[in-house]
Amino acid sequence: MLEQNSHFYNDEGEVILLFDNLYNLVKDNLNQRLFDPKNLELLKQLMKTLVGMTVHLQVNSDSQYYRINESVMCVKSATFVGGKISIRTTTQNIGFQAVGIIITAQPDQIMITAPNSEEVGSMLIMIITREENRAT
Repeated sequence: MLEQNSHFYNDEGEVILLFDNLYNLVKDNLNQRLFDPKNLELLKQLMKTLVGMTVHLQVNSDSQYYRINESVMCVKSATFVGGKISIRTTTQNIGFQAVGIIITAQPDQIMITAPNSEEVGSMLIMIITREENRAT
């Protein structure tokens, strides 16, 4: 059950931070490319877990002239279907073709990168921090 926007309760009634829930979901899959269809179930769970979290979103391009500035927003919905990431936030909707995602983590930050090709190309970057997703 979702509570406030920063935590929920597990079956034992303990408060679980959304950040910790996300980390527990991805910790066994750090630093490897996850892609559809091989990792489809994990990708679905990952996108579902992002809902309610505050994320930093940025799109980098292989072109020096194209770059979306970093935005900080709350995720309302997120999906990874057919090689496309769709994220609806409080301020905008983002659609991004991706060949998979790569997740890296530090104790207080999780970074999800999604390249749009196997070669050089654009990349969607999502940064999720513990500080911005802690219980209040």
